[in-house]
Amino acid sequence: MIAKPARGLTTISLHVEKANNIVLKIFDANGRLVTTLADQFVKPGSLELFWNTSGISNGLYTLQLVSGNDIETEKLMVMN
Repeated sequence: MIAKPARGLTTISLHVEKANNIVLKIFDANGRLVTTLADQFVKPGSLELFWNTSGISNGLYTLQLVSGNDIETEKLMVMN
């Protein structure tokens, strides 16, 4: 999972190794769920998801990707 500093509309790029249900959630610095960007079945390959951070407070957020039994996390800095 690759994320950049976010300002406005940001792109989150994923690479899925095998067909699976994925869930991508975003949490604030206090661990509260901000949004669920994806909860869907996907085929292997690359996938891009978009998050509009307009109206979101500046700060550090955690992206959590669950794909099958795998969990991956990434930090994302929102700077609106």
